[in-house]
Amino acid sequence: MGKTTVLGSHTSSQRDSWWYLEQGEDGALYVRYENDDDHSGDWRLPLHEVLVSGSSAGGMSSARQRVQERIDRMFEDRPVVAG
Repeated sequence: MGKTTVLGSHTSSQRDSWWYLEQGEDGALYVRYENDDDHSGDWRLPLHEVLVSGSSAGGMSSARQRVQERIDRMFEDRPVVAG
């Protein structure tokens, strides 16, 4: 079974939205968006598509920001290795 973690959520009078980071059985990483009030706009995309997409539809810009924050934290206070 793959792994899933919550990247973030948004609650308002209009909608409750969730962003998840998922790892599939094959190790591939995906970002999934769910709108609890209207599932017609839900999506699941490979991680790289979320990071390079210029789209802001369906919570894409929020997903991109949350993923980038998680990536930035992985590199904090660690020595940079030239490669």
